[in-house]
Amino acid sequence: MIRAYLIHMCRTMWLKGDPFYAENWNKPQEEVERYTERLTMEWDKFTETMDLLPSQGFNTLIFDLGNAVQFERHPEINMKGSMTKDEAKKLIDRCRSLGMDPVPKLNFSAGHDPWLKKYARMIGTEEYYQVCRDCIDETVELFGNPKLFHLGLDEEVPSSYGFSIVRSPHIWWRDAYRLFDRCAHHNVRPWVWSDDYWAHPEEFKKNMPKSVLQAPWYYEFFTGYAADGKPIQKEYRTYFELTELGYDITPTCSTWQDPYNTDFTFDLVKNKLDPEHTLGIMTAPWCDCSGAENHLCMQDAVRFGEAMKKYYPEEMGERK
Repeated sequence: MIRAYLIHMCRTMWLKGDPFYAENWNKPQEEVERYTERLTMEWDKFTETMDLLPSQGFNTLIFDLGNAVQFERHPEINMKGSMTKDEAKKLIDRCRSLGMDPVPKLNFSAGHDPWLKKYARMIGTEEYYQVCRDCIDETVELFGNPKLFHLGLDEEVPSSYGFSIVRSPHIWWRDAYRLFDRCAHHNVRPWVWSDDYWAHPEEFKKNMPKSVLQAPWYYEFFTGYAADGKPIQKEYRTYFELTELGYDITPTCSTWQDPYNTDFTFDLVKNKLDPEHTLGIMTAPWCDCSGAENHLCMQDAVRFGEAMKKYYPEEMGERK
């Protein structure tokens, strides 16, 4: 059972990481650079959080990289203070020494790709595809041919950008296949967020390969079940529908919006979902391992550990 924690290395893959994002227009340059040009994680906070995870039942750590690690083939997308390969390798080795599988994540959604800098504005060009291939290749090598590679691909919708690129559905699938194929080239299983299913369920059913591990997510309050025994909210119903379609999933919880989200996501996984296709569970705190935010990262991990003790005490027994 995958028990995964998503740990954030920098902010450049998030909406506010885009220097064209409307909220940044009137901010001081110093603050804009915090999102766009500087590594925000703090080494001691990062390792403090990572070292806590095994005691909370985690066996997988997803490194949400962006451009926090220096790319040798494309130094033009590196950021101030980004880690060298040797520095990153030490964290990856430490992760393994703690008994967790390290998994890389690079988000190739057009809504979360400011980490690609100028190439984020080149979607559809051969230059863009070559950079994507190079980044995947370098990352797979850095992580020593991991079992999984999280490609993101969530929330590609128009938002409050000053400048926006959103792929039409057939272009989205064309690009997704290119990313999937590059992972297959390395014998690595691609892992993606599943919210495209909400907007385009029929296209999703027709086009999404069963080989791609799905991470359906929803972080808000669980309001209960409909008459058919499935959750009322479409986002939670997606967990059931994907497994019924034969997709492998890892439902994703978080304390970011609701402190009880973790518990009722665990309840779905343990008691409601098809165990054949529910390969595990992930949590995503959506905050930095830095400064005052780090306690939120730790809090999310502890909440996951409490749910593990409640729903999977036998797994926690192995950690004693």
